[in-house]
Amino acid sequence: MSSGYFGAHRTRLSLDDLHAGLITANHILHHQSVLDAYSHISVRNPDSTDTFFLADATPPSVISSLSDIIEFKFEDGSPLDTTLSLPSVSERWIDSELYKRFPGVNCVVHSHSTDVLPFCTAKVPLKPVIPSAGFLGSEAPAWDIASAYSSGIFPGSGSSGEKHDRLVRSQNLGAAFAIKFSKTSTSTGFIYSKLSESVSSVTGGHKDKEEQAEPDYAVILMRGHGFTVAARGIEEAVYMAIYTAINARVQREALQMSESYFGGTIEGSVPEKGGSIKGGKTKITEEVQTLNAKEARDAWETRRENGWLDRGWLEWKRAVEKNPLYENQVRSDEWQHDP
Repeated sequence: MSSGYFGAHRTRLSLDDLHAGLITANHILHHQSVLDAYSHISVRNPDSTDTFFLADATPPSVISSLSDIIEFKFEDGSPLDTTLSLPSVSERWIDSELYKRFPGVNCVVHSHSTDVLPFCTAKVPLKPVIPSAGFLGSEAPAWDIASAYSSGIFPGSGSSGEKHDRLVRSQNLGAAFAIKFSKTSTSTGFIYSKLSESVSSVTGGHKDKEEQAEPDYAVILMRGHGFTVAARGIEEAVYMAIYTAINARVQREALQMSESYFGGTIEGSVPEKGGSIKGGKTKITEEVQTLNAKEARDAWETRRENGWLDRGWLEWKRAVEKNPLYENQVRSDEWQHDP
């Protein structure tokens, strides 16, 4: 199995290792207030080319055994075991379409963190303000599912019977969202990808367009909903999810402090005969400092290449192992001893 699933220091993994790590990741992200009862984390199956593991509808803090984990297919997000009657995560197509589109993505986190939600509702870009969030790049792009509802690409778009509940509850919505992780994220790109898939099935799997192994963006915000992380492995995904929330909290507090301390000016035009300011808005005198592109890139490379992800994982893992709220019944040699 790929060593990328749990850090560079590991050379081999069994599925028990993978399942134990997935359960621990659920506990860590709940403990860090990144996952609520309706959020999730999944991991690609390294022994298969077209399936991934995701817990059923059990809340992250309660997940404890293999019976809580389901294997799903990339193809359509359905369970591999068709006899299962367990309730499934309603937004699993976020994961299936990301794994399908990007072979280099091994772990996906979908969060409704209240630290990040303000950036999903206000038109304020989430930018890296601390080095630990350098993976955000210049800023985290935002996706509005309403663009998929109104695109006309999807069956039932605009019909009175279609649910506009902002949940990624179908394969088509998942595919539209996955495209946002690429820099060429347009409806035209989605149509091209669907045509490419059709051509691929006719020509026996050959695609003219070269496959993009990894996404251009690690984190995408979802308007009024939350955010999603696409990463190379579980430890990396957990790190990114936690520091996305921490960065959002720091940026929000810095914006509030800056406005309170420096104040701002009102910009707009006043009619000659008086009255209210047209197009008026407040401009903060001093903006919050963020990382530039090189600082963000170098900061992330340093943390990814020098064992920082493992270091964070060990601390967070220790905290949930000693907390009686969390139980992990899947034990393996890999997880009995710290590296």
